[in-house]
Amino acid sequence: MLAAVSAGTVLVEAPPKASSLQVLRHAITIDRPAMVVPGPVTSVLSTGCHQALRQHREARLVTSIDDVLTGLTIPNATTPGK
Repeated sequence: MLAAVSAGTVLVEAPPKASSLQVLRHAITIDRPAMVVPGPVTSVLSTGCHQALRQHREARLVTSIDDVLTGLTIPNATTPGK
């Protein structure tokens, strides 16, 4: 699956039945970073993102490329030579 070959998953404005929600759920299942960029709460195109943030505490809200890059860093990684 797509989530297995990526360093993390970023879900952007997904409606409630979008197949990309399955990719996000799979990323969470295999312990990969799962990030969400929702749109307006009034938009049906954002309903899936807001739902994912409510249902999956592992999913993180991101608002910039810096947030995504931070989300992709490996926790507990040690710097060589330290």
